[in-house]
Amino acid sequence: SVLVIFAGLRWGVPAAAHLAARTLPSGLDARIGRESLALMEKFSLNRSALPAARQQALSQHLAAHCRRQACPPYRLLFRDSPMFGPNAMALPGGTVIVTDALVKLSRHDDEVLAVVAHELGHVQHRHSLRLALQSIGAGAILVAVTGDIGSVTDLAAGLPSLLLQSGYSRDMEREADAYALAWLKT
Repeated sequence: SVLVIFAGLRWGVPAAAHLAARTLPSGLDARIGRESLALMEKFSLNRSALPAARQQALSQHLAAHCRRQACPPYRLLFRDSPMFGPNAMALPGGTVIVTDALVKLSRHDDEVLAVVAHELGHVQHRHSLRLALQSIGAGAILVAVTGDIGSVTDLAAGLPSLLLQSGYSRDMEREADAYALAWLKT
């Protein structure tokens, strides 16, 4: 039983999430992304302190690159976040957030665009939606095994996510890296 549960968490849930992410309507991504952004803006993201001209220059540089080659639909946002530091992230639905700290740390716009290209790889492959679906699937398996939502402890609730992300986030990162590399070569 333990091996079957482990196999379901390790391979079954990610495979099902991958299939579901490819077939679910993009409107679902956008809704999850909007709700995620609203939550993050409430607790971990602040208005960007970057000058509007700097934000516009980076946005235009990205748009110019996307005119030369296909990019997934995206929305680029700049935010300040002491919690995330120099970072960028892709939310479901195509929102890409770049932190002020990342822009300030970079020595050239192309460094920022390389990071954004990686995030566009996550958007292209719908990784954020896949991770959300994997978490839901892992939780459903735990509830099915324990038979009681209330009896799932914090450790047990976190274990499936840890198992899934430790094996599959590397694969997703490699996919996003491959996308970015091809994108940057154009």
